[in-house]
Order: sequence, then structure tokens, then C-alpha cells
Amino acid sequence: MADHMLLLTRKLLRIAIYHISYIRGLFHEKYFSENSVLSPVMDNEKLMPVHDDMGRLIDWMEKGVCDALQKKYLKTLLFCICEKEEGPIIEEYTFSFRYPNTNGEEITMIVSRTGSEKGSTAFKPNASELTSVQMNYFLTLITISCLRVQSLY
Repeated sequence: MADHMLLLTRKLLRIAIYHISYIRGLFHEKYFSENSVLSPVMDNEKLMPVHDDMGRLIDWMEKGVCDALQKKYLKTLLFCICEKEEGPIIEEYTFSFRYPNTNGEEITMIVSRTGSEKGSTAFKPNASELTSVQMNYFLTLITISCLRVQSLY
């Protein structure tokens, strides 16, 4: 069961990071492929490692974040979006993790978002328009999915 919870948490985290990347137009739409991860009715965008920046994000997730999650080192993950490469942060997503028991059968993931509405309109032209209400809904779905799976066990 501990392996199942870890696997599910990793999948939900991947979905969140890749969806944020897709919705905010961090990479061109053609570099994503549709993927049904959790259920056939919930399509998710999967990032394809086509160029260095995408490969770096995937490596960061797979070799860094997921490894730290498995070893229970990961407490907080910040995923920030800047207006320019060296510019100010316009959105910040915080993923907090708790490991309530030592046997690894439970992982709690809490997601929050901060950012200015003014800055959120200055994204790449290929980005989907997403209001803060829609983003909060998306983050709520991720949280509900986590709680739902925890309640199954």
C-alpha cells in the first residue's frame, strides 16, 4: 500500500506541474501529448522531452523531486513562473508534503497558489486563458483526488 500511495502522489504531482506548464504556455502546445493517467475520462497533458528546457524540467521531476519524495526528504516544492527569465515572479505554486507515519503508508500533499491577476494576463500567446477561479478549481480537484485515494485505504 505504501508503494501505491507514493506512486499516486508522484502521478498527481506530475499532472499538476505539467498542467501548469501547459496552461501557462511555458512550452509550445505541440510538445505535449494527451495522456490518461488516472482514469479514461480525465485526459492529462504529458510533456515530451523534445528540447533542453523540457528535458531539464522532466529530469528535475523524475530524478530530483520524485526521488526526494520517495526518500521522504521533500517537505516543500515551489514552482514559480517569472515574466522573463531574470524577471520577477508572477505566480508561485507551493506543494507541501507531510509523512504522518513512519511506515510510509500515508503522504499528505497540500497545494496552494499565489500570484497577481495583473501579471497573469501577460503570458505567451499560445497559452490557454485561465482565470484564478479555474486554477483554484483545478488545484481543488488535485486535492480532492488525493483525499479520495487516502480514504480508500
